[in-house]
Amino acid sequence: MKRAAAAFALALAGCATPPAPAPFLSDDAPQVAERPALDDLSDVAAASAKGAPRLFRFTKDGRTLWVFGTMHVTPRGFRWLSPEAKAAFGAADLVLTEVGTTDAGQYNPRESDYAELLPLSVRSDGIDTRDAVAAPGSAERAVLEAALDLVGIAAAGAANARPWALCIDLQRSERPSGVQRLSVEARRMRDAAAEAVGPLDRVSPDARLERFRLSHELAYQTLEDFAARARIYATMTDAEAIDCIRARARQMMSNAEVRAFPARFHAAFESWRKGDTETARRDTLAEIGALSPAYAVRLFQAREAAWLKIIAQRCDAAGIDCAVAVGFAHLGGEDGLLKGLERMGWMRVGGAI
Repeated sequence: MKRAAAAFALALAGCATPPAPAPFLSDDAPQVAERPALDDLSDVAAASAKGAPRLFRFTKDGRTLWVFGTMHVTPRGFRWLSPEAKAAFGAADLVLTEVGTTDAGQYNPRESDYAELLPLSVRSDGIDTRDAVAAPGSAERAVLEAALDLVGIAAAGAANARPWALCIDLQRSERPSGVQRLSVEARRMRDAAAEAVGPLDRVSPDARLERFRLSHELAYQTLEDFAARARIYATMTDAEAIDCIRARARQMMSNAEVRAFPARFHAAFESWRKGDTETARRDTLAEIGALSPAYAVRLFQAREAAWLKIIAQRCDAAGIDCAVAVGFAHLGGEDGLLKGLERMGWMRVGGAI
């Protein structure tokens, strides 16, 4: 599944003092001042469960918890929401998704976050992080600079960011302006990959479920926000993060990821459609772990452990029925979300629906 794009601590780089109020920093974080237009999800709802991604049901002390795995992008026109899933997301007392899309605070630091995040995110020692990654004038430095340009990271931001922040920001989506500066052959490869995958709906299931709940004035919350993610990723050591930066820059500029994307996407889609949580978990962890084991641990196990605590607080302790929607690769495995819920005392009921 395509890595979710998120702008993290580089938004803070170079800021000597916290601005007031916190700026609206990210293009991909629309903020709504009023509830969205009424959404019945008819454009993604299936007539039956056949062919639609699976829904997992858990019970505990007379309460129900529904878990639905998502993809961050889906084939355009695919009916991914079964009648059972739609009913669960409409009836739950509270719906929790991985991240939100209607509140800029989910992507960007709030004013109250700055005092904590600035020391974690911005260097104060005067060292250029790029120098620690690759020597100026070296071939590896040229690769790094090209990768930074591709995702729109300014030189000053890259220089001032702590290594973990630069590692995370290099996971961002490519900017059109950066792609235009690639070689003709590199752009051709990207065009071919897009054509092989076919039209995609870039409004994710998470976003649609969020808007469905909000438009009906039903309770909805997220499992994490900008500050929570930043704290998790900031636990990477400098050595781990520098390895991540080097590997990610080489991956981006070799076009290896672009060439592999069609096959990876279709394999991930088939796992999702069939409810094969184990294959999705194994393949995604292998792919990201090959890039950076430290990043993979924080992207998966560390965030999932934090989510389970939130579920315990907002669902268990509150004594309510909940529905949860997170990336499908987070569900499988002994250390994934489904087994984690079982360890918390939730009993899985039957097979996937």
